[in-house]
This record gives sequence, structure tokens and C-alpha cells, in this order.
Amino acid sequence: FEVVSAFEEQDINLPTRKTTESAGYDIECAEAVTLEPGQVVLVPTGIKAFMAYDEYLAIHIRSSMA
Repeated sequence: FEVVSAFEEQDINLPTRKTTESAGYDIECAEAVTLEPGQVVLVPTGIKAFMAYDEYLAIHIRSSMA
């Protein structure tokens, strides 16, 4: 993971695994976002990810929110 150059002046946290048993990484929004019910928006993270040919990236709601 790497911070996008447009966000270098902001305090962007790179994704982390909160526990050794975590299946994925936790990411944060680059800015506060308020969503209305049914609203669809793009949420900036300020990061970019590099994947190997046999890897993929998916973003899911927190498991504690399901």
C-alpha cells in the first residue's frame, strides 16, 4: 500500500491488520463522509494498492456492522 501523492499532506493511515487472525486489512476514509439512506458515493481513501497477478482487492462493510 502507498499514499496517493494528492493526499501526501494529509494524515493518511495505511491499511493494517488489527489482529494476527484478521482475514483482511482495515482501511480508513481520507475525509469525513456522511451518507443518506440509499445514497451512492465514491469515498476517497488516499491510498493505492498494488496486487500480484493472482491477487484481488475487495472492499466490504465491517464484519461488526453485518
